[in-house]
Amino acid sequence: MRNAKEISQMLADRAESVCMHLLPAGKKQGKRWFAGSVAGEPGNSLVVDLVGTKAGIWSDFKEPNHRGDLLELWQCVKQTSFVETLSEARRFLGISEPEFTAQQKTFTRPPKPARKELQGDLL
Repeated sequence: MRNAKEISQMLADRAESVCMHLLPAGKKQGKRWFAGSVAGEPGNSLVVDLVGTKAGIWSDFKEPNHRGDLLELWQCVKQTSFVETLSEARRFLGISEPEFTAQQKTFTRPPKPARKELQGDLL
């Protein structure tokens, strides 16, 4: 099972294809992808690093609170919950959804301790 951090790194490893998928009206210039905003229009306000140690890190300079990794970009562009975002990102990467199965637990009651006879007088 892949956690969010692993999925984010896998998306960063494919940052250019993620940008083409999420922001098709954007354009690549050098080592970065440029778009107008998370709405996807052409422009230069939103910048995504495509390579290096900052691959997958993005920022929208018109909206100071719009920045993060590619999972956060995906969530902003698609306007989905974090759970839906993870699911869509997994499908994009070709990762199967984790399957959760309930495990039936059985319990046995421990034997009752033997009663001890009271010895002596009680005070």
